[in-house]
Amino acid sequence: MRSDNRRNSEEMMNARAMNRLTKSRNRWNDESSPVTSMSNFEPTCSSNTCFYGISYGSGSSNGHVATEKLTIMNGFGTFVKYPYIFGCGTNNSADIDGVTGLMGLARTPSSFISQTSQKYFSYCYPSSYGSTGYITFGKSDDDIKNKFVKFTPITTSPKQSLFYDIMVTGMTIAGKKLPAASSEYTKFETFTDSGTTFTALPPSLYVALRSAFRKQMSKYKMIKPVSDELDTCYDFRRYHKVVIPKISFFFKGGVELELDVKGIMVVYKKDLSQVCLAFQTADADDPNFILANSQLRGKEVHHDIVGQRAGFGPGGCS
Repeated sequence: MRSDNRRNSEEMMNARAMNRLTKSRNRWNDESSPVTSMSNFEPTCSSNTCFYGISYGSGSSNGHVATEKLTIMNGFGTFVKYPYIFGCGTNNSADIDGVTGLMGLARTPSSFISQTSQKYFSYCYPSSYGSTGYITFGKSDDDIKNKFVKFTPITTSPKQSLFYDIMVTGMTIAGKKLPAASSEYTKFETFTDSGTTFTALPPSLYVALRSAFRKQMSKYKMIKPVSDELDTCYDFRRYHKVVIPKISFFFKGGVELELDVKGIMVVYKKDLSQVCLAFQTADADDPNFILANSQLRGKEVHHDIVGQRAGFGPGGCS
Protein backbone atom coordinates (compact mmCIF):
# COMPACT_ATOMS: atom_id res chain seq x y z
CA MET A 1 0.00 0.00 0.00
CA ARG A 2 1.18 3.48 -0.67
CA SER A 3 -0.40 5.69 1.95
CA ASP A 4 2.70 6.19 4.07
CA ASN A 5 2.41 9.98 3.93
CA ARG A 6 -1.10 10.14 5.38
CA ARG A 7 -1.73 8.61 8.74
CA ASN A 8 -3.85 9.27 11.75
CA SER A 9 -3.85 8.28 15.39
CA GLU A 10 -6.38 5.56 14.65
CA GLU A 11 -3.54 3.40 13.35
CA MET A 12 -2.65 2.56 16.93
CA MET A 13 -4.89 -0.47 16.53
CA ASN A 14 -3.57 -2.48 13.64
CA ALA A 15 -5.08 -5.76 12.49
CA ARG A 16 -2.02 -6.58 10.43
CA ALA A 17 0.62 -5.62 12.95
CA MET A 18 3.23 -8.25 13.76
CA ASN A 19 2.25 -10.46 10.84
CA ARG A 20 4.95 -10.01 8.22
CA LEU A 21 8.17 -10.38 10.17
CA THR A 22 11.68 -10.74 8.86
CA LYS A 23 12.69 -14.37 8.43
CA SER A 24 15.16 -15.60 10.98
CA ARG A 25 18.69 -16.40 9.96
CA ASN A 26 19.59 -17.47 13.48
CA ARG A 27 18.11 -19.51 16.27
CA TRP A 28 16.38 -17.42 18.94
CA ASN A 29 18.98 -17.08 21.66
CA ASP A 30 17.53 -14.66 24.20
CA GLU A 31 18.43 -16.49 27.41
CA SER A 32 15.63 -14.80 29.38
CA SER A 33 12.80 -16.72 27.68
CA PRO A 34 12.13 -20.18 26.25
CA VAL A 35 12.95 -20.73 22.59
CA THR A 36 9.57 -22.35 21.92
CA SER A 37 7.62 -19.27 23.01
CA MET A 38 9.70 -16.99 20.79
CA SER A 39 9.84 -19.00 17.60
CA ASN A 40 6.68 -17.49 16.15
CA PHE A 41 8.30 -14.07 16.08
CA GLU A 42 11.00 -15.27 13.68
CA PRO A 43 13.39 -12.53 14.73
CA THR A 44 16.83 -11.73 13.37
CA CYS A 45 19.25 -12.09 16.23
CA SER A 46 22.74 -10.93 16.99
CA SER A 47 24.31 -12.06 20.25
CA ASN A 48 21.51 -11.78 22.86
CA THR A 49 19.67 -9.01 21.04
CA CYS A 50 16.88 -9.76 18.59
CA PHE A 51 15.24 -7.46 16.08
CA TYR A 52 11.94 -7.40 14.20
CA GLY A 53 10.73 -5.62 11.09
CA ILE A 54 7.09 -5.33 10.01
CA SER A 55 5.24 -3.59 7.23
CA TYR A 56 1.52 -2.92 7.08
CA GLY A 57 -1.00 -0.96 5.07
CA SER A 58 0.07 2.55 6.03
CA GLY A 59 3.58 2.26 7.35
CA SER A 60 6.25 0.12 8.91
CA SER A 61 8.01 -0.48 12.21
CA ASN A 62 11.42 -1.83 13.21
CA GLY A 63 12.96 -2.38 16.59
CA HIS A 64 13.85 -4.83 19.35
CA VAL A 65 11.94 -7.91 20.43
CA ALA A 66 11.28 -8.07 24.16
CA THR A 67 9.24 -9.97 26.74
CA GLU A 68 7.39 -8.88 29.84
CA LYS A 69 4.82 -10.08 32.31
CA LEU A 70 1.41 -8.93 31.11
CA THR A 71 -1.31 -8.47 33.72
CA ILE A 72 -4.87 -7.56 32.78
CA MET A 73 -7.39 -6.85 35.53
CA ASN A 74 -11.13 -6.38 35.17
CA GLY A 75 -14.29 -6.94 37.19
CA PHE A 76 -14.15 -10.69 36.57
CA GLY A 77 -10.61 -11.39 37.74
CA THR A 78 -6.98 -11.12 36.70
CA PHE A 79 -5.30 -12.49 33.60
CA VAL A 80 -1.53 -13.02 33.63
CA LYS A 81 0.63 -13.95 30.65
CA TYR A 82 4.38 -14.58 30.86
CA PRO A 83 6.30 -14.31 28.74
CA TYR A 84 4.29 -11.84 26.69
CA ILE A 85 6.21 -11.10 23.51
CA PHE A 86 6.19 -7.61 22.03
CA GLY A 87 8.30 -5.24 19.99
CA CYS A 88 9.92 -2.00 21.14
CA GLY A 89 9.84 0.17 18.03
CA THR A 90 12.88 2.33 17.34
CA ASN A 91 12.06 3.29 13.76
CA ASN A 92 8.36 3.85 13.11
CA SER A 93 7.08 5.50 9.96
CA ALA A 94 3.65 6.14 11.47
CA ASP A 95 4.57 8.45 14.35
CA ILE A 96 1.59 10.72 15.08
CA ASP A 97 2.56 13.78 17.11
CA GLY A 98 5.07 11.67 19.01
CA VAL A 99 2.57 8.84 19.63
CA THR A 100 3.20 5.44 18.13
CA GLY A 101 1.64 2.12 18.96
CA LEU A 102 0.54 -1.05 17.20
CA MET A 103 -1.58 -3.82 18.59
CA GLY A 104 -1.59 -7.09 16.69
CA LEU A 105 -5.22 -8.16 16.26
CA ALA A 106 -4.77 -10.85 13.62
CA ARG A 107 -4.57 -14.63 14.00
CA THR A 108 -0.81 -15.05 13.99
CA PRO A 109 0.61 -16.74 17.11
CA SER A 110 2.50 -13.58 18.07
CA SER A 111 -0.54 -11.26 18.00
CA PHE A 112 -2.20 -9.92 21.12
CA ILE A 113 -5.31 -11.93 20.23
CA SER A 114 -3.44 -15.24 20.07
CA GLN A 115 -1.14 -14.66 23.03
CA THR A 116 -4.06 -13.80 25.30
CA SER A 117 -6.45 -16.42 23.81
CA GLN A 118 -9.15 -13.90 22.95
CA LYS A 119 -12.35 -15.32 21.50
CA TYR A 120 -14.22 -12.09 20.79
CA PHE A 121 -13.27 -8.45 20.37
CA SER A 122 -14.78 -5.27 18.98
CA TYR A 123 -13.71 -1.71 18.38
CA CYS A 124 -15.08 1.63 17.26
CA TYR A 125 -13.19 4.47 15.62
CA PRO A 126 -14.50 7.94 16.48
CA SER A 127 -15.91 9.87 13.54
CA SER A 128 -14.20 13.02 14.77
CA TYR A 129 -11.20 13.86 16.89
CA GLY A 130 -13.52 15.33 19.51
CA SER A 131 -14.98 11.90 20.23
CA THR A 132 -13.47 8.89 21.97
CA GLY A 133 -13.09 5.46 20.41
CA TYR A 134 -12.75 2.17 22.21
CA ILE A 135 -11.67 -1.44 21.91
CA THR A 136 -13.30 -4.23 23.93
CA PHE A 137 -12.05 -7.77 24.49
CA GLY A 138 -14.61 -10.39 25.33
CA LYS A 139 -18.36 -10.43 24.71
CA SER A 140 -20.37 -8.16 26.96
CA ASP A 141 -24.08 -8.29 27.77
CA ASP A 142 -24.51 -5.31 25.45
CA ASP A 143 -22.96 -7.31 22.61
CA ILE A 144 -25.35 -10.20 23.20
CA LYS A 145 -28.38 -7.90 23.24
CA ASN A 146 -27.25 -5.66 20.37
CA LYS A 147 -29.61 -6.43 17.50
CA PHE A 148 -28.15 -3.65 15.36
CA VAL A 149 -24.86 -5.47 14.71
CA LYS A 150 -25.18 -7.58 11.56
CA PHE A 151 -22.78 -10.46 11.01
CA THR A 152 -21.21 -11.94 7.91
CA PRO A 153 -19.23 -15.22 7.91
CA ILE A 154 -15.45 -15.21 8.15
CA THR A 155 -14.48 -17.36 5.19
CA THR A 156 -12.59 -20.58 5.82
CA SER A 157 -10.17 -22.50 3.65
CA PRO A 158 -7.75 -25.43 4.04
CA LYS A 159 -4.96 -22.87 4.51
CA GLN A 160 -6.39 -20.45 7.04
CA SER A 161 -5.69 -16.80 6.34
CA LEU A 162 -3.79 -14.76 8.89
CA PHE A 163 -6.59 -12.22 8.70
CA TYR A 164 -10.35 -12.33 9.14
CA ASP A 165 -11.40 -12.74 5.51
CA ILE A 166 -14.95 -11.81 4.58
CA MET A 167 -16.85 -11.84 1.29
CA VAL A 168 -18.01 -8.64 -0.41
CA THR A 169 -20.92 -9.27 -2.75
CA GLY A 170 -21.46 -5.76 -4.10
CA MET A 171 -21.25 -2.00 -3.74
CA THR A 172 -23.71 0.81 -4.36
CA ILE A 173 -23.27 4.53 -4.91
CA ALA A 174 -26.25 6.87 -4.64
CA GLY A 175 -28.44 3.78 -4.37
CA LYS A 176 -27.27 2.29 -7.66
CA LYS A 177 -25.22 -0.87 -8.02
CA LEU A 178 -21.65 -0.34 -9.07
CA PRO A 179 -21.28 -1.48 -12.71
CA ALA A 180 -18.99 -4.40 -12.02
CA ALA A 181 -19.35 -8.15 -12.48
CA SER A 182 -20.02 -10.13 -9.29
CA SER A 183 -16.87 -12.14 -9.98
CA GLU A 184 -14.82 -8.97 -9.46
CA TYR A 185 -15.73 -9.05 -5.77
CA THR A 186 -15.14 -12.73 -5.10
CA LYS A 187 -11.84 -13.35 -6.85
CA PHE A 188 -9.84 -11.21 -4.42
CA GLU A 189 -9.09 -11.64 -0.74
CA THR A 190 -11.14 -9.21 1.37
CA PHE A 191 -10.47 -8.26 4.96
CA THR A 192 -10.68 -5.35 7.40
CA ASP A 193 -7.37 -3.72 8.28
CA SER A 194 -7.38 -1.12 11.02
CA GLY A 195 -3.76 -0.30 10.17
CA THR A 196 -4.58 0.96 6.68
CA THR A 197 -5.94 4.49 6.42
CA PHE A 198 -7.90 4.41 3.15
CA THR A 199 -9.76 1.45 1.70
CA ALA A 200 -7.91 -0.16 -1.20
CA LEU A 201 -9.98 -1.62 -4.01
CA PRO A 202 -8.80 -4.00 -6.73
CA PRO A 203 -8.09 -1.88 -9.85
CA SER A 204 -11.26 -2.86 -11.74
CA LEU A 205 -13.51 -1.98 -8.80
CA TYR A 206 -11.67 1.24 -8.07
CA VAL A 207 -12.05 2.45 -11.66
CA ALA A 208 -15.79 1.66 -11.54
CA LEU A 209 -16.27 3.47 -8.22
CA ARG A 210 -14.22 6.49 -9.29
CA SER A 211 -16.13 6.83 -12.54
CA ALA A 212 -19.53 6.60 -10.83
CA PHE A 213 -18.49 9.01 -8.08
CA ARG A 214 -17.17 11.62 -10.51
CA LYS A 215 -20.41 11.41 -12.45
CA GLN A 216 -22.43 12.04 -9.29
CA MET A 217 -20.15 14.97 -8.38
CA SER A 218 -19.97 16.52 -11.86
CA LYS A 219 -21.32 19.91 -10.75
CA TYR A 220 -18.46 20.50 -8.34
CA LYS A 221 -15.03 21.81 -9.26
CA MET A 222 -12.37 19.11 -9.51
CA ILE A 223 -8.76 19.95 -8.76
CA LYS A 224 -5.49 18.15 -9.36
CA PRO A 225 -4.84 15.12 -7.15
CA VAL A 226 -3.20 15.76 -3.79
CA SER A 227 -1.15 12.57 -4.19
CA ASP A 228 -0.64 9.58 -6.45
CA GLU A 229 -3.06 7.57 -4.34
CA LEU A 230 -5.98 9.98 -4.01
CA ASP A 231 -6.82 11.11 -7.52
CA THR A 232 -10.38 12.44 -7.17
CA CYS A 233 -10.28 15.78 -5.36
CA TYR A 234 -12.46 18.88 -5.17
CA ASP A 235 -12.46 22.52 -4.12
CA PHE A 236 -15.68 23.11 -2.16
CA ARG A 237 -14.99 26.66 -0.96
CA ARG A 238 -17.56 28.42 -3.14
CA TYR A 239 -20.44 26.04 -2.43
CA HIS A 240 -22.93 26.67 0.39
CA LYS A 241 -24.12 23.08 0.29
CA VAL A 242 -22.36 19.94 -0.95
CA VAL A 243 -24.23 16.68 -1.42
CA ILE A 244 -22.02 13.60 -1.16
CA PRO A 245 -23.48 10.42 -2.72
CA LYS A 246 -23.95 7.55 -0.29
CA ILE A 247 -21.67 4.55 -0.67
CA SER A 248 -22.48 1.11 0.77
CA PHE A 249 -20.72 -2.23 0.88
CA PHE A 250 -22.70 -5.48 0.85
CA PHE A 251 -21.39 -8.70 2.39
CA LYS A 252 -22.39 -12.34 2.29
CA GLY A 253 -25.61 -12.86 4.23
CA GLY A 254 -27.15 -9.60 3.04
CA VAL A 255 -25.19 -7.41 5.47
CA GLU A 256 -25.00 -3.75 4.42
CA LEU A 257 -22.36 -1.30 5.63
CA GLU A 258 -23.37 2.26 4.77
CA LEU A 259 -20.42 4.62 5.06
CA ASP A 260 -20.39 7.83 7.04
CA VAL A 261 -19.62 10.91 4.92
CA LYS A 262 -16.24 11.06 6.69
CA GLY A 263 -15.63 7.56 5.40
CA ILE A 264 -16.25 8.74 1.85
CA MET A 265 -14.33 12.02 1.73
CA VAL A 266 -11.15 13.15 3.44
CA VAL A 267 -10.57 16.86 4.12
CA TYR A 268 -6.99 17.93 3.50
CA LYS A 269 -7.46 21.64 4.15
CA LYS A 270 -9.89 23.10 6.66
CA ASP A 271 -11.01 25.75 4.18
CA LEU A 272 -12.34 22.87 2.01
CA SER A 273 -10.05 23.75 -0.87
CA GLN A 274 -8.78 20.17 -0.95
CA VAL A 275 -11.31 17.40 -0.27
CA CYS A 276 -10.75 13.97 -1.81
CA LEU A 277 -12.47 10.65 -2.32
CA ALA A 278 -11.05 8.49 0.50
CA PHE A 279 -10.35 5.38 -1.57
CA GLN A 280 -7.28 4.15 -3.38
CA THR A 281 -6.44 1.43 -5.84
CA ALA A 282 -4.70 -1.65 -4.51
CA ASP A 283 -1.17 -2.48 -5.58
CA ALA A 284 -1.12 -4.36 -8.86
CA ASP A 285 1.02 -7.11 -7.33
CA ASP A 286 -1.26 -7.43 -4.27
CA PRO A 287 -4.78 -6.54 -5.48
CA ASN A 288 -6.72 -7.34 -2.34
CA PHE A 289 -9.88 -5.61 -1.15
CA ILE A 290 -8.79 -3.94 2.09
CA LEU A 291 -11.49 -2.28 4.18
CA ALA A 292 -9.59 0.40 6.08
CA ASN A 293 -10.12 2.51 9.16
CA SER A 294 -11.33 5.72 7.47
CA GLN A 295 -14.34 3.85 6.09
CA LEU A 296 -15.14 2.38 9.51
CA ARG A 297 -15.27 5.63 11.48
CA GLY A 298 -18.29 5.79 13.74
CA LYS A 299 -18.99 2.07 13.26
CA GLU A 300 -18.63 -0.85 15.63
CA VAL A 301 -16.56 -3.67 14.16
CA HIS A 302 -16.97 -7.07 15.84
CA HIS A 303 -14.86 -10.20 15.48
CA ASP A 304 -16.39 -13.41 16.82
CA ILE A 305 -13.44 -15.75 16.48
CA VAL A 306 -15.18 -18.83 17.85
CA GLY A 307 -18.33 -18.19 15.83
CA GLN A 308 -16.25 -17.45 12.70
CA ARG A 309 -18.06 -14.23 11.86
CA ALA A 310 -17.45 -10.48 11.64
CA GLY A 311 -20.07 -7.86 12.36
CA PHE A 312 -20.77 -4.20 11.67
CA GLY A 313 -23.15 -1.87 13.42
CA PRO A 314 -23.77 1.74 14.43
CA GLY A 315 -21.15 2.70 16.97
CA GLY A 316 -21.36 4.64 20.20
CA CYS A 317 -18.25 6.66 19.36
CA SER A 318 -19.56 8.98 16.68
